[in-house]
Amino acid sequence: GDLGVSYQSRSDVTTIVMERIPVTVQVTVLGLLFATVFGISIGILAAIYRGSWLDSLVSALSIGGVSLPSFFLGLILMYLFAVRWQLLPSTGYDGGNLKYLILPSLTLGLGVSGVLARITRSSMSEVLKMDFMTTAHAKGLGDWRIIFLHALKNALPPILTIIGVQMGLLLSGAVITETIFGLPGIGRLLIDSILQRDLPVVQGCVVFIATVFLLVNLLADVLCNWIDPRVKAES
Repeated sequence: GDLGVSYQSRSDVTTIVMERIPVTVQVTVLGLLFATVFGISIGILAAIYRGSWLDSLVSALSIGGVSLPSFFLGLILMYLFAVRWQLLPSTGYDGGNLKYLILPSLTLGLGVSGVLARITRSSMSEVLKMDFMTTAHAKGLGDWRIIFLHALKNALPPILTIIGVQMGLLLSGAVITETIFGLPGIGRLLIDSILQRDLPVVQGCVVFIATVFLLVNLLADVLCNWIDPRVKAES
């Protein structure tokens, strides 16, 4: 756990990194929550209404969300919500005030939600074609009960895997996003340390990001095994 001493401040690197973790965790968790709820929701709708205008709209939004870089998307959201409409603060951080975290979280979450929407649509489309879905309809179960209790449960394993992989994208996106919105998190600390050539702090930030990425992917694998017993049987 000894990450060395900062070249600039002469402080313990572990202490410096630990002080920045809460901000990054808040932004990343909120971004992942938004991406999961929004991405899976529109992905389900696109699978249900496959081939319709809604499906085409979701596909277009997904491609747009994935294609826009975080720094450009962040500036657009900042202009609209902070400058033009004056609904949210543009930069800064005020402890537990969620207003300062909404725009950074949206910036992180929109790109990931596009990926999740595409994966959810593909996975749900395959499940909806299976024979047990026809059986569920024949038993007289309600449409939404069939979708959420039967179809979504069987479509979740690849979605959870992608969520784990996209966690790395969220953490890497936080580097730019925290810098744009002036948040005192790990991402901004990493950028500042690179510019100052503070190698021990850079190494500490990279170790933290890599550790979180590995733990999230491990959690995703455990959840896949718990949700779908077929994963355990195949392994």
